[in-house]
Amino acid sequence: MQVKGTARHVFVYKVLRNLLKPLVKSKLRLEAGEETIERQFLLLSNHNTNWDPLIAAASIRDHMYFVASEHIFSWGAASNVIEYLASPIPIFKGAPASGTVMEILDRIKAGHNIAIFAEGDRSFSGRTERIEPVIGKLARNSNVALVTFRIEGGYFTSPRWSDTYRKGRMKAGIVKVYEPETLKAMTASEVNEAIKNDLYEDAYERQRTDKAEYKGKHLAEHLERVLFLCPQCKITGDLMSKEDSIKCSCGLKASIDSSGSLHGKDLPFDSVTDWDMWQREEVRKLSEGKVTGSIFSDGPVSLYAIGPAHERLLHSSGRISMTQENLRIGESCFQISSIPDMAIHGSQDLVFSCDRINYELKSESILNAWKYLLLYRTIRGRDI
Repeated sequence: MQVKGTARHVFVYKVLRNLLKPLVKSKLRLEAGEETIERQFLLLSNHNTNWDPLIAAASIRDHMYFVASEHIFSWGAASNVIEYLASPIPIFKGAPASGTVMEILDRIKAGHNIAIFAEGDRSFSGRTERIEPVIGKLARNSNVALVTFRIEGGYFTSPRWSDTYRKGRMKAGIVKVYEPETLKAMTASEVNEAIKNDLYEDAYERQRTDKAEYKGKHLAEHLERVLFLCPQCKITGDLMSKEDSIKCSCGLKASIDSSGSLHGKDLPFDSVTDWDMWQREEVRKLSEGKVTGSIFSDGPVSLYAIGPAHERLLHSSGRISMTQENLRIGESCFQISSIPDMAIHGSQDLVFSCDRINYELKSESILNAWKYLLLYRTIRGRDI
């Protein structure tokens, strides 16, 4: 499937790349070389900032079509401009990706290069999140070179849970290039494992060996988008952040410094990663226990159904709650077993599909959607 307007897309990519490359490198203090692959390829990268497509483009001279979240197609005139100039491949987070996979393969068959952020989501904790088995299968069946590309320092530069940007240091570059013949000699699971190893990034572990400062204001604000469970009182939802600290009504208080480290009296964690890993274990225990009624709840929120033209139509509003069996938003109730997938867009918009309808949940106040996603994945028997 030859993409309509390919010559325009290649020209725009080249022009914008040359114009934006100095800005990206200066703003992000990015250390990255420039390479030409010189053969058709599928590029897979980890994902930590909204700048990541520009980082990849600044580092790779060859034109690439990017797989992009569906929400960029709902911006009206701006979306039309993006489609005209770049023709990204849409994917709806929280829904089966079969249609996206087919379009990727069609474009590859037409001779185009494709770039995908393999996690599908930016990391909340600082560690590379899970990579679905379909990624390895896709890479193996693409019949083109696989390029693995890793970005470092993104988590501290632009934490997913934060609304502020920090000035620090980032690095990016190609990890490996796998030829099609090499991929064919491997199983899909072996390819997936190689991708996971190449893209894996642990922000706090890297800080221990290659320390850097990430300076900014309000370093802890909105940490409660990722941290929802107090290690002292074990109560959910009482954590509140302001400026450089986060505290619980029980008296627990933690601050965060320019290296990303946590500090506090009797605080059992010194990183967001360790705190979050502990939370995940607690969610597992909750999902395995005999809890009657809601396990998590918040409110108020608004739920939108997404139409075929990417329009958002209000479906329901009210409190959100999740039990072992159901997700409820106001008067609407969805069986967990009927939701094939769930994800988070941005920092707190929960997205999912049910009965072939895509939904997006929004809150005007700070919402920890992370706990609902973790609970959903645990109930469905998936890795967290």
